[in-house]
Amino acid sequence: MRYYPGTMNRQKNAPRYLHFNLGMGLIALFSLFANVYTISILIRIDSSTGQGANEIFPFGATKEWGATLIETGIKSPSNSGDGDTQSQTRRTLSEETPMPWPKPDDWEIFGYYKTRHHFQCKEYAHDRTKALPSLEDWKYFRNVYKKFVDKTARFDDPVPPTMGYTLSKMLGPAPIYAAYSDKGGRGLFASRDIKKGELVLDGNQSDFSFPDAMAWRRFIFNLPRDKACDMIDWAWTQQTEKGGKTKVLSAINISILLNSHKTYYNVIPKSSYSQKMYATRDIKKDEELLGDYSIYRTTWNKVGLGYAKDHIKETKKWKRLKSRLEVDETGREHLRMFLNVLEE
Repeated sequence: MRYYPGTMNRQKNAPRYLHFNLGMGLIALFSLFANVYTISILIRIDSSTGQGANEIFPFGATKEWGATLIETGIKSPSNSGDGDTQSQTRRTLSEETPMPWPKPDDWEIFGYYKTRHHFQCKEYAHDRTKALPSLEDWKYFRNVYKKFVDKTARFDDPVPPTMGYTLSKMLGPAPIYAAYSDKGGRGLFASRDIKKGELVLDGNQSDFSFPDAMAWRRFIFNLPRDKACDMIDWAWTQQTEKGGKTKVLSAINISILLNSHKTYYNVIPKSSYSQKMYATRDIKKDEELLGDYSIYRTTWNKVGLGYAKDHIKETKKWKRLKSRLEVDETGREHLRMFLNVLEE
C-alpha cells in the first residue's frame, strides 16, 4: 500500500480529531438551540410595550430595548401568512412615540422668540406641504397639555378635534372644516353657507390658556420639533376682559388653522377682548375663512416670554428715556428699572 506524506500521521491521530469534531458539533448544536429559544421568547414579547423584557433580558436590558428588537424586524409566525395585514414589519418605537426635541440647559428662561429660534421653526413655517393634523396628533397635544400644564383639563367635546368643536347645544358644531388653501398651506373653510353677522367661531368653547410662562415652556419643550413649531405659531396673547390679565392662548382643534388677511378677512370679533368671531358678510360653502391677527396685539413681554429689546421701542416711555440716556445717570437708572419690569 502506498502512503503519501502526512497520511500516516493523520491516521494515527484519527481518534483525537474525532473527539474534537464531536465536541465542536455539540457546541454548535447547543448554540443553535439557544438562538431559537431566544427568538421564540422575543416573539412573545408585546410589540408595543415590551412587557416581560425586564424579566427575560439580563445585564440591565430594558423592556423598550426588547420591544425595539421586535418592532424593527422580527415577525411572529402566526402573522407571517400571505395576505395577513399584520404580517408587515411593525413600526419602530420612535414612530409610535415621537421624542421631544433636546432641551438646552437654560430652557426655563427662554422667551417666545428664542424658543422659536431653538426649534428652527422659520423653515418649517414656510413649508406649504405640511400635513393636516390627524386625530392622533390632536390627542397627542392634549395628552401633553394634561401631563405638563393642567392635569384637570377636560377634552370631552363629542365633536372630534379634526372636525372642530361644539359652538353650543343649540347651534351644534362650528360650521368649519380643515383643508389646503389655494394661497398655500393649511386653512379653515366654511362647511355650509354662513350669513352675515352669524357666529362662526367661539374661543370660549375651544381655546385654552397657560397659567404662566413656565407652563407654556414645559408644554413646548416636551413636544417633538414639528409639533412644537405648530404650537409655537398657534399661540397668541390676549386680554379676555378690559383691564384683565394678559394670557397666552391657543386651541387644540382645527379652529387654530384660521389664516389671516388684513384686507379680505370675513370673520372677526367685535372687540379685541372677545373670543367670539362673526361673519362680516355672507360666506359661501367651501369658501376659506380669514380673520385678522392684528386685532389681538401680541405682547410676549407681558406674559414673561418677551425680550425687553424686542418691545421697548414700541413704548412712549422709551422715547422719553432715550432723550435722557446720554444726559445724566438718572436717565440710565430709570432705564435699568424699566428693563427689569419688562423682564419680570
